[in-house]
Amino acid sequence: MKLRSALVGILSLLLACTALESPRDRARKAVERFAADGLSVELASGDRLVVPPGGVKVLAMDAYARDGGELEGFAQLSIEGRVGEVALSYLGNERLLFRCGARECSVRGPLAPRLEGVVEALVARRRALEAVDRDALGRLALEPVDLDEEEVRQAGSRAARGWFVRVETDSAIVGEADPEGRQRRLRLLRTDDGWRFETGLP
Repeated sequence: MKLRSALVGILSLLLACTALESPRDRARKAVERFAADGLSVELASGDRLVVPPGGVKVLAMDAYARDGGELEGFAQLSIEGRVGEVALSYLGNERLLFRCGARECSVRGPLAPRLEGVVEALVARRRALEAVDRDALGRLALEPVDLDEEEVRQAGSRAARGWFVRVETDSAIVGEADPEGRQRRLRLLRTDDGWRFETGLP
C-alpha cells in the first residue's frame, strides 16, 4: 500500500511539473519530438524534402496559449537536409501551431511552411531552366520579365548541388551552389499566390 501511494505521489508530481512548464518549453519539446526520427516531406511538386535525424535544431522559440488547448509558436529553425540531389541548409523564422493535451503538445500542420514554399519555387525554377521554358520561368518572377533564351539555356546547364536558404518573414535569400562550389545569389518575396523571384531567375 505504501509503495502504491508513493507511486501515485510521484506520478502526480510529474503531471504537476508538466502542467507548470511554460508554453515555450512545451512547444520546443513538441518540435524536438516531431523531428527526432527525421522527416520526409512530400512537396506539391512531387519532390521530397528529406531531413535526417538531428537535422532540425530549434534556435529560438516563443509560444502563446490559444483557445481550445492549442499553442501558437514562433520559432527560429535550423534545418539540414536534401531535395533530390541538392543539399539544403536552412535558417528561418516559422509560425507553428500546436495541439496540447494534459501531458504534452504536438505539432499541428507543417513544421516549416515558409521553407516548403521557397523550395517549391526553387524546384520550379530548376525545371524551367533545364527545359529552357521561358514562359514557365517568367511566371515565377515578381514582375514581368523578358528573358533571353541563350541566357536561360546557359543557366540551365549549370547544375545545382546546394541551396543555402535564409528566410525572414516574407523575404528569402538563397545561395545556389554549383558542383564547383560557386554560388549564385537569388532573392524571393512571398506574395498572395506563393514565392516569387525578385532577382536570380536565369
